[in-house]
Order: sequence, then structure tokens, then C-alpha cells
Amino acid sequence: MCVNAAVTSLLISWRTPTVVSFDMKGTVDQFTDQAGAQSLNEAQMSVLTERFMQTLSTQLQEYQRDHNVLILVTPAVVSGAADITGEIQSAVAQKMAAGGGQ
Repeated sequence: MCVNAAVTSLLISWRTPTVVSFDMKGTVDQFTDQAGAQSLNEAQMSVLTERFMQTLSTQLQEYQRDHNVLILVTPAVVSGAADITGEIQSAVAQKMAAGGGQ
């Protein structure tokens, strides 16, 4: 019985994702400021925004899958969660600069 409880406890802790935080508002605000500083027409801005949002979504999904984490937006976290904002922003910037997005 004790072994069964230990195995169950191990499986639960092994499969439980770690909680991390991501500053979605700050990231989107930063993109908006940078995009607004460019001389883009409405169609170009729409394409750029769509590409950014798709790239951001993909990077968050990949990070979550690769690191077995639960990503919460920063306001939802009281304390104790690692902040992955810089890492995600860097990955998105690299993909966008390379002309990627997916």
C-alpha cells in the first residue's frame, strides 16, 4: 500500500507542470509602440500585426510543450513563478526578423 501511494505521488508530481508567467500586455504594448513608429499603411500594419500575433502564439505553445509548463499572464501570478517574458520576446523578435512567423 505504501509503495502504491509513493508511485502515485511520484506520477502526479512528475506530470504536474511548473507555473511560469508571461507579460502579455507589456509585450503587445511594446510591439504596438515599435510598429507605430514605422511608416506603414493600414494594410501593412494589419499584415504585420497578424504575423506578430501568430508568431507570439506559436512561441508560447512551443515553450509550453517543450518545458512542460503552465503559462499564466503576469497579473494572474502572485509570486513564485519564473518570468519567461524576455525569452519569449527574444524568440518572437528573431522569428519576425527572419521573416518567419510560423
